[in-house]
Amino acid sequence: VARVFPRKLCKPTYITRLSFKRWNKTVKKFSDIQLGHVTKYKMEALLHMPNKLKIPMNLLEWIDQHMFGSKEPCFKHKNKVIKITNDMVNKIFDFPGGTEPFIFSSDDPQVKAEVLELRNKYVDHRNKMPINKIEEVMLSDETEDGFIRSFTFYFLSSILCPASYCFGN
Repeated sequence: VARVFPRKLCKPTYITRLSFKRWNKTVKKFSDIQLGHVTKYKMEALLHMPNKLKIPMNLLEWIDQHMFGSKEPCFKHKNKVIKITNDMVNKIFDFPGGTEPFIFSSDDPQVKAEVLELRNKYVDHRNKMPINKIEEVMLSDETEDGFIRSFTFYFLSSILCPASYCFGN
C-alpha cells in the first residue's frame, strides 16, 4: 500500500537536511583520473550541485509510492498524469541508467563474501560507515570500479538518502 501524505501537512518543497557544501568541496578534490571516470559514466551533472536543493514534494511522494508498491510509475500534479519512463529519468538526472537489473540480495556464499569484503572498506572501529570514511576511500581510489562504487555510495548516502548522524546507508 502506497503512503499518501495529506496535502495540508506537506510543504510544497523539501529542503534536504544536509547542505551540498560538503559535496561540492569534496568534488573539487577529485584527481583528473577520477574526473575521467565520472565523465565516462556520464555523471558530470552530479559534479555541479547547487549549494541548496529544494526537492518538490510531489516528486518525493512519487518516489515513495513507486518504491513502496505503486503499480505504475506516474507523477500526478493537479489534473495531469505523467507516466514515467526510463528515458525520462535519464533526461531528468542527465545520466543514463543501465539495462541490466540490479540484484539486491543473494544466497550465493561467494557473493556474500565479496559484499562483506567491500563493506569492510567503509566500516570504522564501531562497525559503522561514517561519511568521512566513505569520502576517504573514494578520494584514495583511482581504479574505475572502486572509485565509481564509492562515488555512488557517497552521493546516495550524503545527498539522495542521508541517514542520521552522517553515516552511510
